[in-house]
Amino acid sequence: MTLESLRASERQRLRTFLERASRGRRDALHLLISGSSGLSAEAVHQAKQMGIDGYNIQLTDQHDGRTARIEATVYLARPPDCPLFSGMLPDAEFLDQTFGCSTRHNLAVMVNDPRDLFGNKAVKPSDGDRAATPVTKYRAFTTDKSSE
Repeated sequence: MTLESLRASERQRLRTFLERASRGRRDALHLLISGSSGLSAEAVHQAKQMGIDGYNIQLTDQHDGRTARIEATVYLARPPDCPLFSGMLPDAEFLDQTFGCSTRHNLAVMVNDPRDLFGNKAVKPSDGDRAATPVTKYRAFTTDKSSE
């Protein structure tokens, strides 16, 4: 889509474009915005107002032109059809196929961006010290039974 002005009609056209592109999955919508810095800023503002996360918006080639180009990508995973697990207890090979298939199916349904499987920049690494604080406090907790 090309955004040509900041008029209300253009903003509405942008919102309609984003709604249609997301197919009801705004969390899975990824935007690449280039062109006029003012129009790009308005596109980012409108997208964020619609609930599109800032991590899913990328600005490139910003300049003082008269238009902004908005590209929308929605990743769609097609989960496999898994065999039903019912009836008599099947052999080990069937169990492996069924459980492996359900794992692949669940992963495909959960992932909004396949690149997240190789490194999600939205989640920052940590050293675990903060997560260990409750364990440290628990281990240091004592009761003084001699005062009873």
